[in-house]
Amino acid sequence: MIELLRPNGGLASTTVGWRPSARRLVDGLLLVSPSPTERHQRGFGHRLVLLSAAAPAGLRVLIGRYSLLQRGRSYAELARWVGGDPDDPTLPVAAVLAMTDDFEGYVLRDRDDRTKVPAKLRDEQSSEWSELAGLAEKGIRSIEREMLLLEPPDPTEFDRAYATVKALHGAAFDWSPPDVPGLERLGNTRMRQYVRAWINAWDLIRLDPDYAPDTEVVELASSYAEDEALESDRSG
Repeated sequence: MIELLRPNGGLASTTVGWRPSARRLVDGLLLVSPSPTERHQRGFGHRLVLLSAAAPAGLRVLIGRYSLLQRGRSYAELARWVGGDPDDPTLPVAAVLAMTDDFEGYVLRDRDDRTKVPAKLRDEQSSEWSELAGLAEKGIRSIEREMLLLEPPDPTEFDRAYATVKALHGAAFDWSPPDVPGLERLGNTRMRQYVRAWINAWDLIRLDPDYAPDTEVVELASSYAEDEALESDRSG
């Protein structure tokens, strides 16, 4: 979880798919998830540097932990970004947010965040947490009522995207990228997978013109796992 810390203390969060080692007791057997390897740590550190450089002025990038309380804070921050606040001049004029397409069903419905998160926040028994619970409810309603599923590009739009990315890669490295096959056009392939395959191929061919890239796609299921030990930490 990456958090953007505002000067007034508000948080905007995004999951980056990294977490420390964890211990769980299952049927009397202690299971210990491995700590990130050096490769993962380097990748995470590189991502942190890039996010810090891209963060707007006045925002700082911090490392946060994923828990029910943290999700409540994220929902509340989403409500502030989408709904606006005339008393907070640091909020953006408009906000566009993205999430995985299974989040609403898996988290809001199956894990019942719409009732459990506000209740958890109000259990803290303070006016600050009660206010946060109200904002979290607004954020959850925004996801349920305002989220739009993106339509996949049609062939013309797809070809235009390919030509645009190809031109950008050529301009960035001052060369003429060749045409690459990329991935097979399938209905369940995400646009970012196509773009990543194109860029990977051009990066490799630029280094070795005789190389013939062959991209393999491996499906990784989204995980919203929590560590119950974090719930005892009121800092989220």
